[in-house]
Amino acid sequence: WDPRLGSYGAYQTFSKNIFGIRVCNTCGASGSSYTSGNYFIQSGQGFMVYTTGPAAQLNFSEGNKITSTNLVSRVPSGSLKMMHTYLYKLQNGNQQIFDGVLHVFDSSLSNNIDDNDAIKFSNIEENLSVKRLGKLLSIESMNELNANDTIFYSISQMKTANYVLQFKFDNLLLSNLQPYLEDLYLNKSMPVSYTDTTNYNFSVNNAPASFAANRFRVVFKAITPAPVSYLNIKATKQNKKVMVSWDVNNEANVRYYEVERSADGRVFNKIGNVVVTGFGSYQFLDEAPLPSTNYYRVKSVDFLGAGIYSNIVNVGFEIASGISFYPNPIKEDRILHVQFDYLPTQWYQIRITNDLGQVVMMKSLFHLGGSSQYAVQINKHLSKGSYTLEISNGQNVKFRQKLIL
Repeated sequence: WDPRLGSYGAYQTFSKNIFGIRVCNTCGASGSSYTSGNYFIQSGQGFMVYTTGPAAQLNFSEGNKITSTNLVSRVPSGSLKMMHTYLYKLQNGNQQIFDGVLHVFDSSLSNNIDDNDAIKFSNIEENLSVKRLGKLLSIESMNELNANDTIFYSISQMKTANYVLQFKFDNLLLSNLQPYLEDLYLNKSMPVSYTDTTNYNFSVNNAPASFAANRFRVVFKAITPAPVSYLNIKATKQNKKVMVSWDVNNEANVRYYEVERSADGRVFNKIGNVVVTGFGSYQFLDEAPLPSTNYYRVKSVDFLGAGIYSNIVNVGFEIASGISFYPNPIKEDRILHVQFDYLPTQWYQIRITNDLGQVVMMKSLFHLGGSSQYAVQINKHLSKGSYTLEISNGQNVKFRQKLIL
């Protein structure tokens, strides 16, 4: 019994569930004085225990006792998936907590009533509880949520006044379900946020339906967004690069976009990802297009991993392939910068020969394709003079030019 709840106090329910985690139906509510504490029953403290059988006995042994004392205050802990529902009453312009219920969700919990549920003790004033299988609960443990799962609230001893139902979630975010609060008296439905506090203001008047016990419920409805639709997609040249841009509609269920490229329009490979911004317009810059016709398409990937492809667009990109190098003559650091432009992916051999045709230095490098630059260190034992630089793919000489040290 917490005298700080409501005007005259109300019952507050604590439960230590099968996970060994303590939970509470009103702890953590705005305006609650509980900020820290422990789970030990203090000397002189009264408590109630609900039993499932016709008779029961509760025994305390010496080993159950502790020597320290603490304030009687507790907070929920752990990382359980929980839903808090608080009942506030508006009094003199202030919002005061009167009651609350708690839901705990896990695949190991049952939707039947068992020892993980807490029976509701009725308050002197307003009551908020959950009705399940004919029983009123203050803490309800449930299995993982599915489409159309419903939480049936029960209100009682309401006054002609203004109230607020407040909803908060802990560690629960379901991409395929959207909870809705339904007010059967006003025939209204309102989405409840997983990430923010949701407040619902309502009034009780003389109409019996306004204070009916079953006025409120929360229904978890399946999210069935329309599939993403591509309004347009295009590929345009930007110097030696290609900009792929596309516009979409109905991207509420899209997690990200994949950009794919092909050399023949049949076999595609992913070249990058683009995160969803919600603005519906996107761009991706291909910085190393193929030295031929490039085919592009975009794939939208939803939260379940399914994808929808755009149309295929192409852009002709005839790029001169070749090899170049600098500086010439080589500087004192003896670093040779070799530029490969749109050559096939393979090993290449770099050879330096003297005027007699003798190989004085040889190195190999692996080119990944496209356009890349490599730094090659010239051997320090080579004397200054005129040499020939040759680069081959192991079969054919691709490049030959005079090199001055």
